[in-house]
Amino acid sequence: MEYVEVEQAVNAPGLRLVLTAGVPGPWGEAAKSLFDYKGLKYLPVRQVGGGENAALVAWTGQSSAPVAVFDDLPPVCHWLDLLHLAERLAPTP
Repeated sequence: MEYVEVEQAVNAPGLRLVLTAGVPGPWGEAAKSLFDYKGLKYLPVRQVGGGENAALVAWTGQSSAPVAVFDDLPPVCHWLDLLHLAERLAPTP
């Protein structure tokens, strides 16, 4: 998977999904599967596991992943918020 850096993602349009690069963590894989199932394209954004992730904290308010950001909406990271965002963007299937 090709990741973009946080600094590139901040001003990008559409759905951005922050994932821990190089680590198939269960929450990140679940978030990817959710958006993939809904047919939603997203821009993968790099989070460094165990890293400071200062730019990510400045953008989303946290250093962990997954985090989804759609256009100018606030970032979401809780599983239920991720699900609600996916449902709002693609009510079916």
